Amino acid sequence: MGPIISLNVSSANLFLFGQIGAGKSHCGRFLAQNFGLTFYEGDSEITPAMRTAIAGHSPFTPLMRLEFTDLLTQRIATLAGGTQNFCIAQALFKNRERHLLRARFPDLAFVWVQADTRIIAERLSHRSGHVADLAYAEFANPYFETPDFAHHVIENDGDEASLHRQLSVVLKASESIDGNPTNRQ
Repeated sequence: MGPIISLNVSSANLFLFGQIGAGKSHCGRFLAQNFGLTFYEGDSEITPAMRTAIAGHSPFTPLMRLEFTDLLTQRIATLAGGTQNFCIAQALFKNRERHLLRARFPDLAFVWVQADTRIIAERLSHRSGHVADLAYAEFANPYFETPDFAHHVIENDGDEASLHRQLSVVLKASESIDGNPTNRQ
């Protein structure tokens, strides 16, 4: 996958992950608007094979996941080469792929965006123009793997003031003096 890249920043670059409909993209846009981070929508990297699997409510193969992770790795490396801090939002359901990104970008702060299943269903029932709908989320979300590494957690229940507080805490906790953020659950 390439060399390890140290992001070496004064505040965190974040990888927002979680189940379909948890509000990862909303959190990313919120971080951009309220904290000045550059936001990148990881779903932009979804491959044609993955789109076909989603449309057919089929699982992704390990090869699909690896190819997708390689695309995300390239995008993160590009973002890391910029002058602004960034956040990227992508479900990234499996620990194997998360570990690949963590190995390449050891100071990328991972943030698990969570939401109650009723809130997810409500959000997705109103979603349009997105590759993954409520039916696909109901199929795929049970396969989301609980992270097996230190990470931050935020609860995205729709309360903007709460979201601001939680993200402020994540950013503060992820800031570092030596370029290595503290990732904690």
